[in-house]
Amino acid sequence: MFSDYVKNAYRTRRHTLPINEDLFSEYSCLLEDGVSLGSCKRILSRTFMLVWDYRQFQAACIIQRKWRAFWSQKKLDRENQAATTIQRHWRGYAARKNFYKFVEDKLQQQVMDHFHRAATKIQALFRGHRVRQTVHDMSSLQTMQVCAAEDLLNCVAFKLHHLLRTYAIPGVYSLKNSNCLSRVEKLIASLHFRYYNGKAVSQSKKTMARIEEERKQSLKTGHYARFPFPGPNYWSRCPPKCEAALSLSKDIDKRMYKIIEMYDASQKAAHAAWVQKKKAQKKKKKLISQIKKALEKNKRDFCGDVIASMRRWKFLAENNLTVDKNIFRNPENLQRFINEIADFVQEFEDCTCHCRIQAFDEVYCT
Repeated sequence: MFSDYVKNAYRTRRHTLPINEDLFSEYSCLLEDGVSLGSCKRILSRTFMLVWDYRQFQAACIIQRKWRAFWSQKKLDRENQAATTIQRHWRGYAARKNFYKFVEDKLQQQVMDHFHRAATKIQALFRGHRVRQTVHDMSSLQTMQVCAAEDLLNCVAFKLHHLLRTYAIPGVYSLKNSNCLSRVEKLIASLHFRYYNGKAVSQSKKTMARIEEERKQSLKTGHYARFPFPGPNYWSRCPPKCEAALSLSKDIDKRMYKIIEMYDASQKAAHAAWVQKKKAQKKKKKLISQIKKALEKNKRDFCGDVIASMRRWKFLAENNLTVDKNIFRNPENLQRFINEIADFVQEFEDCTCHCRIQAFDEVYCT
């Protein structure tokens, strides 16, 4: 068991109490007034010293823990700041180093995009040109169609003009029991017949030149030939053959009838538009006249304006009094209305009003 005296505590592993008596002055704060140093040795037991030593040990541990936490946090902040600085400088260095490479790559990409667009445009134009020249030319087909229609009209007009000048019986090439001769004059006025012979001669020369060119091409095929065949209208060697197509036509009457019918329909369309315009003008005039008649009907004379003004009197509506439309046409109606409002008129005559017109007994005219 532990002893109650301090002198037996000197054999412990921690000498918290000094052995020399000269060092006891440092603990004078623990002594009460009137207590000697010897009695202090007897009061401080070993248990108290152990508790005191344990508390000092706990305080030291807490101080060390706080210091280690503070030092670790400070070291971590310093390392983070240093790492951020290093990363910032490294990113700046890398960006400056790769800037010229980025600019070169961007410029190269723009140049390649420009070349790609130009190549695509050239390829598109070439494909369109090749298709038009060797495969299928829509513009040439449309021109051929227009040329065929013009030649057909020329043929029809020429034949009808021949019938008109020779006084032939209608119905051979034209429609029976119809007045096609008047339309022939319009066709003649709209077409250029003076260039017909020149066009025929030019077409004949083109045909002969084409035949000669084909003969030369046939002679060259002894050494080489184009195979496989690229398609119709190769190198524009198939011009429109309007006259041949017209001469080979077996049903010319139907075509003439169709052309005349189209011309007649266009004339009817113009006449129908003129008729519709006239109808619209008549309808507009009729509407204006109806509006004028309605305004004239609703127009009132002086008595009508007086009756309309009397109908808006408030005291008549408050007293359930009505004003007849024919009040001025019959004296009895007027007298009856005056008798009904006599009391109200008397009330208005008795009241004073600044806007009331002053009545004079004598009237002086100047």
